Amino acid sequence: MNAIFLSASIPLAGREYFETSDPITIRDAVRAFVGVALRHDDVLVFGGHPAITPLVLQIARSLGREESVVLYQSRYFDGTVPEDSFQFPRLHWTDADPLGASIRNDPDRKHLGASLAVMRNTMLSKHAYRAAVFIGGMKGIEDEFDLFGRLQHGVPRYCVASTGGAAQALFARGLAPESRWTSELATDRAYTSLFRRVLQS
Repeated sequence: MNAIFLSASIPLAGREYFETSDPITIRDAVRAFVGVALRHDDVLVFGGHPAITPLVLQIARSLGREESVVLYQSRYFDGTVPEDSFQFPRLHWTDADPLGASIRNDPDRKHLGASLAVMRNTMLSKHAYRAAVFIGGMKGIEDEFDLFGRLQHGVPRYCVASTGGAAQALFARGLAPESRWTSELATDRAYTSLFRRVLQS
């Protein structure tokens, strides 16, 4: 079964891309994307994010498709992961780097970047993807976009620019030239219809 990768987050106040992002639009796009992806019988893969995981769970549960979602979490966040994450039957933990590092014993977050890199490398190399969708987001979205391109060469990456944030910045830099949905990804906010067309293609 093919997998589709979702990379999404809602920028925090005072952080990069906060001014260009639209939290309501990001949530609408995530809900629509998850609904369309799971109705296509694809496996949906994503890395846990406190603002996104509850949305994915809500739609997956409404469709009875929790088994079709693969959620990755880093051990770096062990003990602080939202309860929603544990509702997914296919929750995969990746090791912190170094082992034993955690957000609780790493006040300066020196090991956060390396731990996220372990998770992302595992998450993006373990599945046969047919597409990746990038919604809103901060620098982590850019990191996942670049890594997906290296590990899944030739697989289309769709940046939903209308949601703002890092997805809009990536789109503006023309970094996903394989997409033939340029104008729609920039302006179309009828997300269910948009994702149906994109994923059917």
